[in-house]
Amino acid sequence: MALDNFTDKNVVFRKLKAKSDNKMCFDCNAKNPTWASVTYGIFLCIDCSAAHRSLGVHISFVRSTNLDSWNPEQLRTMSFGGNNRAQVFFKQHGWTDGGKIEAKYTSRAAELYRQILSKEVAKSMAEEASLQSSPVTSQSAQAANGLPGVKINDAPKESSLGKQETPESVRSPKASHSVITSSVKKPLGAKRTGKTGGLGARKLTKKPSENLYDQKPEEPALTVPSTTNNNNNNNNTKSWHIFCISL
Repeated sequence: MALDNFTDKNVVFRKLKAKSDNKMCFDCNAKNPTWASVTYGIFLCIDCSAAHRSLGVHISFVRSTNLDSWNPEQLRTMSFGGNNRAQVFFKQHGWTDGGKIEAKYTSRAAELYRQILSKEVAKSMAEEASLQSSPVTSQSAQAANGLPGVKINDAPKESSLGKQETPESVRSPKASHSVITSSVKKPLGAKRTGKTGGLGARKLTKKPSENLYDQKPEEPALTVPSTTNNNNNNNNTKSWHIFCISL
């Protein structure tokens, strides 16, 4: 029932009127009824429909199967009902064919049957709504309509050697320092460094390496003693020896 089409009344009534019980009026057994009581899901002739209409819509809501418009809930009630089911129910509660229409449809049995049909229709509509909103149903509907599933691949691309490509931003600090050193240019008009200034700076004897990690501290220059100091020391030594001998 949940999968049936309840939007086209012609399709629904064509199926229902194909049953033998629905080809006769529920109250008087007249053939080919064209009216119906939505409240009980039964088919009526035009005369019995007038009697139902006089009871009020709260007892029996009457519609024409050919002239009036029907909503999905009303069509679903007719599908859950039918002349055969209503007849069996009323017989179980002591109501047979014939009798006054007003007494029959204002009885406790009629009220109970109205409640049963109403609950079944509400449950069916709720189940159908939940099926339509579930993701599994929507995916199966997309597959039935020929919509392919879209797969998202977030895995990183691999190079021809089977290794992941290293981002350009991730490199060794040594390489980054060498790139920074080589990219720094001397400003125009700058003076050369390395000459001895007034503050005792020494001239560089070795060009510094461009690689900061391979650069070594420069060795200090060896000091050569002057010959003047040596001659003075020798003269002092000689004079000391002469002094000692004279004593």
